[in-house]
Amino acid sequence: EYRPIADWLNGNEPAAFVQLQSEVSGIEDVPEVVPERVTDAGLAALADAQELLRTRGPTSAVDRVHTGLQDFLKAACDEEGIAYPSDPSPTQLLKALLENHPALSDLGPRTEDLKRIIRTSGSIVDSLGTLRNRASLAHANQELLDQDEALLVINIARSLLRFFDSKFS
Repeated sequence: EYRPIADWLNGNEPAAFVQLQSEVSGIEDVPEVVPERVTDAGLAALADAQELLRTRGPTSAVDRVHTGLQDFLKAACDEEGIAYPSDPSPTQLLKALLENHPALSDLGPRTEDLKRIIRTSGSIVDSLGTLRNRASLAHANQELLDQDEALLVINIARSLLRFFDSKFS
């Protein structure tokens, strides 16, 4: 509640500031996800994201989480022999999985509603890529995501990873 301390933490120790905010508000981030279907590069990207989130804050981790998600989607397609374009975007991979992965053909009594959510998440994944390229440390961007927005991006990517990893297991 003491603004000078909060401002100092936010500017000098962003990861500690986010952790303190989460503890005070009782809101926790989506836990780290270590999916089964991912290459060594994808695992390294997700491990880097976790370390950056812990040490530098969420803005620094956006790029690595996006890379981990893309790698996971590609590995899931490869495991099932699902075709995709050369140099696919995460959105193209997500669409290929939704249309062809047997684990996504029957999602229970509300399959069509859930498929609509997954299709809509394609737009989210596309926006994650734009934010990664234009508002993260993936490139020399002058304007970066604020911590709250970066956490939103990370939590959505982790939620998608968690859902798909559980469905494909």
